[in-house]
Amino acid sequence: MKPLKPSFKSLLRKIPVKKMSVFKPDAVCGIARNGLVPAAMVSASLGVPLLAVKASLYNDERPARRIRSRPKISLGNLDVKGRRVILVDDVSNTGATLTAVKAALMKKGAKQVKTFVLFGKSDFLKTKFVKCVRFPWQA
Repeated sequence: MKPLKPSFKSLLRKIPVKKMSVFKPDAVCGIARNGLVPAAMVSASLGVPLLAVKASLYNDERPARRIRSRPKISLGNLDVKGRRVILVDDVSNTGATLTAVKAALMKKGAKQVKTFVLFGKSDFLKTKFVKCVRFPWQA
């Protein structure tokens, strides 16, 4: 399968800024690594702080191989208490990572968490999941 190669411009157009603004987020949280660039794009578009969390089901091989049944999550000193957060990743296939990180953020005191991905199912956008995407920030 030939990978889909979206441009930055086409990805920026996918961000539903108006819809997200209605949510009135206090912060955007990107899932490291591949969710950080889209999270920075969302954060800049909305003018709210950018946070980061580490979470993964996969190893670093290409193509990535699933090595965990549940994501390993590291929140560090992340301060989300009382905040409305948009959680961002690049893609969502099963939703397992988004669901687990969302629960961890709520447990850490977030007031509300909504999700956004560029491909797959999220609170702000539902698109067809494309198994093979080569984002502009990937080598």
